[in-house]
Amino acid sequence: MFTGIRKFIGTTAALALVFSLSLGLLTAPTMTTSAQGDPEAQFPLLREAVEAVVRAVTEATGMTEGDLLREVLSGKTLQVIVTEKGADVEAVQADVKAALTESINKALSEGKLTQDQASKLLESLDNLVERAFSRDGLTMISRVRQGLVNLAKQVLDAAAQALNITPEDLTKELTSGKTLMQVITEKGSTVEAIKAAVKTTVTDAINKTVTEGKMAQEAANRLLEGLDKAIDGLFNRVIENAGKSRQMRLTEARTVGILIAETARATELTQRELLKSLREGKTLSGIATEKGVDPVTIVAASATAFKNQIDRLVKAGRLQQTEADALLNGLNEKLTQMMNQADLLKGELRK
Repeated sequence: MFTGIRKFIGTTAALALVFSLSLGLLTAPTMTTSAQGDPEAQFPLLREAVEAVVRAVTEATGMTEGDLLREVLSGKTLQVIVTEKGADVEAVQADVKAALTESINKALSEGKLTQDQASKLLESLDNLVERAFSRDGLTMISRVRQGLVNLAKQVLDAAAQALNITPEDLTKELTSGKTLMQVITEKGSTVEAIKAAVKTTVTDAINKTVTEGKMAQEAANRLLEGLDKAIDGLFNRVIENAGKSRQMRLTEARTVGILIAETARATELTQRELLKSLREGKTLSGIATEKGVDPVTIVAASATAFKNQIDRLVKAGRLQQTEADALLNGLNEKLTQMMNQADLLKGELRK
């Protein structure tokens, strides 16, 4: 489920949508009632708020944006996620507040906010951040997830209808390794015509959710702005992990976090320092070498940690032994490749 959502709108866009809807950022009680119905007026720095939350949590926990989205969509609150990763919730919240305070003051100085708006935002900041990390967003997370799944289904249904085949037949074609563009071409249809039909159907579906009050206009705008790119990506993408269970995909995705944690431990760097270096373009191997640590020892420690996690999941009945064997096959080689990967924080699952 997560893979389909993330590939439909992208990890960053999905995070923005989830947090803006589920964490109360679109309904922050900071503006006057005359601003109701206009999300940007209700919270003018919505994008900055989402970015501040995501940046603070990922830097403190060593998670990628993809990892964070998976955890949030599983129903966990940010407070639980941060705590489970061994980070200090209050420190992370303080980072978010500091970043937002800076953004608010900057917007005020640039004339993007009035003094009254800035004051109200600053006054509500503690409550806003506390709400963002609390349990209040769990129901909305479920609604957002279901909404995104429905939208992805709309794309496939619209394509199937335009091709005059059933959605089930289209799904079989796609899970066989073909792209949607290849299927369309094989059926003798015009790709651009199918894209146009899909875009119309999905746009109507998004606008309908807004009209019915199920989605804020700001969230809809985010989806619509990236719709062409999302459709292009979907038409050219081979469905990955079709045979993998959700637990297998989640376990595979945790590899990055394990590598980062083990590298931080071996180099005696904080995860925040490590993530900063990674964002500057360094690799985990390069960072380890600079600190006089042999990357091979980090790979070995990470492999052990990963295997222990796999064993626990198998014993708990949450992972099949065949899936465990597949995950462990060539593990050291995969970890070594990731240690030397310069774009490790892009949030994609490593193969």
